[in-house]
Amino acid sequence: YNLDTIASVEALLPYKHPEELLKELRLYDQESTVMLVGHETYLSECLAYLTVGTHDPFMYFQKGGVAYLSCEGHPTAGACDLKWLMTRKMLEQIGDIPSSLNI
Repeated sequence: YNLDTIASVEALLPYKHPEELLKELRLYDQESTVMLVGHETYLSECLAYLTVGTHDPFMYFQKGGVAYLSCEGHPTAGACDLKWLMTRKMLEQIGDIPSSLNI
């Protein structure tokens, strides 16, 4: 993947409501690939909001963890699909990420 733009956005600050993140994501083209980097517990709250529409996390990231989500069109609360979730240790074990993971 080419990194066209690296941006720091306030929507990823821990005290923000996940809806603020959705507003930021809607600024991108619907076909865009976007990587979000942040800290716990806010990332788990955002994952829950994007996949099931609630702020109550159903899982927590470990340090260095990665989740892959997919959305049809612009994301809305509860409309994204969790494709996979990996810990840092899992990523270290596989080394180079295989193309079969669709990332």
